[in-house]
Amino acid sequence: MPIESVNILDSVLLSQLQNEDRSAFESIYRKYWLKCYNAAYKRLKNKEIAEDIVQNIFTRLWINRCNQTINNLESYLLTAVRYGVLDQVSRGIAYEPFFDNLETALVEKQLPSDQFAAKELMKLIYAYAETLPNKRKEVFHLYLKDKFSTQEIADFLKISQKTVQNQIRNALIGLRVSISSLFL
Repeated sequence: MPIESVNILDSVLLSQLQNEDRSAFESIYRKYWLKCYNAAYKRLKNKEIAEDIVQNIFTRLWINRCNQTINNLESYLLTAVRYGVLDQVSRGIAYEPFFDNLETALVEKQLPSDQFAAKELMKLIYAYAETLPNKRKEVFHLYLKDKFSTQEIADFLKISQKTVQNQIRNALIGLRVSISSLFL
């Protein structure tokens, strides 16, 4: 089906939706739910959070059906997914799988252009680390550059392992918020 036909069909569905046609909403839901879910799941690797994001998007679509103008339905929905994912990441709810083994994933790229991008991203990460408060920066460098375990960092700096874990967690949350737009 040509793109123009899809857009016309979406326009008709949106028009019907604004007239509170429940069957139009159900058609939109059936047409785009899986695509939205896959987009959220691909970024988060968490079924429940991805489902919640998509459910919230479609709930807001129904609630605001009369109050919004949407020109491109698919683009609108996928943008809403990106914002939903970013919101989850920025709140630290989905941070573990979102950036799981970041440096390893970057270094293992095979193509030269990917290796260049990975090196550039690592430069951004190290630049971010320089903006951290001194103690957090020191902990983060030992963790990221020197590959120390949290216990080794605690022993080296003569602080508790829990403090080290909190410093790393806070640094990673800040990093994820700062560079998440690059991944989205």
